[in-house]
Amino acid sequence: MGLDQRSNTSLWKDRVLVEVNIAVLHSFQKQRVTIADHHSASESFMKHLRDEVKLRGGTNGDWPWIVPPMSGSLLEVFHQELIDYKLYPCFEYQVRIDPC
Repeated sequence: MGLDQRSNTSLWKDRVLVEVNIAVLHSFQKQRVTIADHHSASESFMKHLRDEVKLRGGTNGDWPWIVPPMSGSLLEVFHQELIDYKLYPCFEYQVRIDPC
């Protein structure tokens, strides 16, 4: 790619990350496999959040899991304060019991 790797100020790592992301999205699209980019996924979550605020006053969320590691601060979801809690009743995985 011809990037100057001698200095962090060239932001070469950031450029590589963006190019890899573009390549992955392209490869999925080329094979007609559905994948969501981080901008679209964040917009979708924000719509969900607004709907839940109207319906029941808010929703839970795990901020580090919801905010993407790339370009996170560019997205509206980055600026949301989320609390991770469980709602009951809920579906949960159960421990498998061996019948023997």
